[in-house]
Amino acid sequence: MKSLLRTAIAAACFIFLFSFISGCWLQPENVLGTLERETPQGTIIGQLHTHNGYECQRYLGIPYAKAPVGDLRFKPPQDPAPFKNGKREAFDYGPMCPQLVYGVLLSGDEDCLFLNVWAPRDAKPGDRYPVMFFMHGGGNNLGSGNQALSDFLGMAEEAVALDGLNYFFDRLKKITTLDEPIYQGNYLAARHNVILVTINYRLGQLGHLAHPDLGEGSGNFTFLDMVKALQWVNRSIANFGGDRDNVTIFGESSGAWDVCALMNMPAAKGLFHKAIMESQACLSRTIEQAEDYASPYIRASGCSDAADVGACLRKADINYFVTAMSYLYGLYWRSFGFIPHIPAVDGTVFPKHFAEAITTDQFNHVPLIIGNNQNELAVAIASDIGFNCPLDANLAIFARHLRAPMYQYRFVHHPLNDMIPVIHMFELPYVFGATRDLFGGTLKREIAVENVVSSYWTSFARTGDPNSGDQIYWPPYDRASQRYLKLKATPEEDAGDIIYYQNNCVLCDPLLNAVMGEQIVFW
Repeated sequence: MKSLLRTAIAAACFIFLFSFISGCWLQPENVLGTLERETPQGTIIGQLHTHNGYECQRYLGIPYAKAPVGDLRFKPPQDPAPFKNGKREAFDYGPMCPQLVYGVLLSGDEDCLFLNVWAPRDAKPGDRYPVMFFMHGGGNNLGSGNQALSDFLGMAEEAVALDGLNYFFDRLKKITTLDEPIYQGNYLAARHNVILVTINYRLGQLGHLAHPDLGEGSGNFTFLDMVKALQWVNRSIANFGGDRDNVTIFGESSGAWDVCALMNMPAAKGLFHKAIMESQACLSRTIEQAEDYASPYIRASGCSDAADVGACLRKADINYFVTAMSYLYGLYWRSFGFIPHIPAVDGTVFPKHFAEAITTDQFNHVPLIIGNNQNELAVAIASDIGFNCPLDANLAIFARHLRAPMYQYRFVHHPLNDMIPVIHMFELPYVFGATRDLFGGTLKREIAVENVVSSYWTSFARTGDPNSGDQIYWPPYDRASQRYLKLKATPEEDAGDIIYYQNNCVLCDPLLNAVMGEQIVFW
């Protein structure tokens, strides 16, 4: 009997000791503690977190809307429900929105409308740190607010498939911390004293399907998700130490389309105050084009002849909207015939195309940074058609009509060595301070460029002017001089060598009009 009692006591002590050690002593070494912040939904429990020596507050997987499932699929996002028991741990990222990984594997969850917040270590309610609100790239078809470096490398490798750079990417994959998110906020929060917000939003046809029976938001659910996330920021970010009256939206690739979309949305007015567009231009389509593009998906789902097409689509299997996506999206994109997941001008969510709206008070006139990378795509003419020519047309319109300062850049830094082209997406590690994870350590040249780019971005977020006391001067853009800044370890003002693609644009215009003119409005 005594032996059994001693065994039971020993077991109880072991369980208590193990629980204590695992809960207190064996917590992940990059988690320094926890803290709480209030939101309209309830109390958020976040973490004091360190990564690469940068300590900050981190809150992951915060729902900013109800799950867009069941009757809420293909509807505008709804305000999030209160937290169960009034509290929610924000230790892990929310699931990404449904998408095809490697073109074949359905991944993600329709319950995906989550955001993440990083704040300076000592931020507290009532502080007024600038807020940077990021929208990821991926054609509004792929990606998430916590996209891993492995995905970043895969997408970048595809962009330069014809350049024979497999050796470069093979090398990077051996030294890169592949599972680390590229959009991590520790660096920006700790080094530059800003608050970073990243978000997930509906992708592909789940965010862009258009049909008259879907009602409000048809064809534009993705952009309404972004507005809903900005509304969450407007209501809640002050409790994290952020200034809701100093919000900068920024995005790369399709995220830049989305930045321009928000500038063109009456519903977003007053929710942001500055904008940064990286490697894309302002694009839109008509609601009729969106409905035409959606018709194969609707036929495949068996809902075309339903008495209530909207109700039928909300009950249909998700595979009809995501699995077919790869083929249909790729077919149009590769033939340069259509870009499906951009704003649909419907008279309500988007009353007008960008070039018309910017001449009115409906447009959100805010200070703007806009630019491209030196190479973008493997083939020069493809870079001109897809990036440089639309950018130049946007610059002309912004220069005439934007009622705020504008700054143009060209990212020209060759990563690791000068043999590597400056391709699409390659400015991102320097914006987010991810070069240590990407390149497997601290490399002076890469760190220098990281400091330059992130300092310009955060100075702009703070004041609306990228220039600070110790930075090389970045002149505002005007159409007469066309001055811009070459971003590299030692930035350089220029205005001349960009003319080479303007000459190509004269040649490209007939081609652009021929293959896209009837489907898409670039400017």
